[in-house]
Amino acid sequence: MATYYVATYGSNSNNGTSASTPWKDISFAIGAASGTNPGLSAGDTVWVAPGTYRESLNAALQYLGGSGSVGSPITIKGDPLATQAWTATTAGVVRWTAFPTDTTNPTTGWALLTATSKNYINWESLYFDPWTSGYAINLTTCRGWSFTKCVFSSVQLNAQIFRMNNTAGTPFDFTLDRCVLLGGQCLVPVYERHTSTYDVNINIKDCIFLGCPSTGQAIVFTASGTGSDGNGIKIYNSHFQGFDSQTIYISSTNTTHNSIVKNCVLIRGNIFGGTTGAVVQTYNRLINVTLQNTATSATTVTAGSPGLSLGYERINGLTGNDIFAPYPNSPNIGFGNSTGAPTIDLYSATWAGNPDAGAVQKLAASGGLLTHPGMTGGIRG
Repeated sequence: MATYYVATYGSNSNNGTSASTPWKDISFAIGAASGTNPGLSAGDTVWVAPGTYRESLNAALQYLGGSGSVGSPITIKGDPLATQAWTATTAGVVRWTAFPTDTTNPTTGWALLTATSKNYINWESLYFDPWTSGYAINLTTCRGWSFTKCVFSSVQLNAQIFRMNNTAGTPFDFTLDRCVLLGGQCLVPVYERHTSTYDVNINIKDCIFLGCPSTGQAIVFTASGTGSDGNGIKIYNSHFQGFDSQTIYISSTNTTHNSIVKNCVLIRGNIFGGTTGAVVQTYNRLINVTLQNTATSATTVTAGSPGLSLGYERINGLTGNDIFAPYPNSPNIGFGNSTGAPTIDLYSATWAGNPDAGAVQKLAASGGLLTHPGMTGGIRG
């Protein structure tokens, strides 16, 4: 299990084994074995220093390293707080962009990242900044990928972020955890039908989905081939806004392995199931949202205010809530249910009591100011 380093001040002729001798490019680190790169293998970690990495400019960048395994994944980890012994950088955003400069568009939009049959790869704390009218990240028969504390900003019209497909009967084992996604279609898993129903095991928690065009779709889960359906997308404590066409679209008719929507806030759009029982939604606040082939629930509310701060406290000098957090006394506070839900919110703070609806909890009043109930050492803001 090796540890490698990437930094904008590095060189791909370095050995990449220390923060003082890092490689220069993410593409080199995740590429095939070449030169000083022996190729990534199970258990390896790649630390990426703060900085802007202008890659995927002329072609889609392919992940060509090896696969990880259960309990021994490969991890590509941004280091925004500069915790490693970098010699020529300070804390800041770890940004992977397809833009040649921040004020010009690419001539051609390429996928930011593609991979085929590469398994158990973890990505942490990176800002993905693609420019493409297709899919920014395209995963073909890949299993066990996860993205944690990442941001995806895909603003070209009808821009799509994730597309992935699996082998029939094989779960995706895919996770989005504490991420923000801005795009036309954010997540498009296409599952292969199998001889019997199965659980695709896609997990989404503490995420914010923001739509671009009026035809935007946050999650589109569709099938390919013949046979029985897969299902099983679990969505907890997430916020959806700007998807007037389809917010959550689950085409599956598999009611044995239900998709779950719980403790979420949805503003406009809909939740669609292939048949009644394919999607089970509970403890949600659904504001101007249509349910199609999806049952109502006594624990879900479909009327009233969205309950969001929208930055009011900070605008008015109250050192206040995140824009997507509840305002004081909001109906979102404590609205959720802890069963199956994450124990922390988008900012990794432990929920105070029952989780709120949505991805971010309200800051708590303390001495006239507002502090985060799960954090110490000062005020977030």
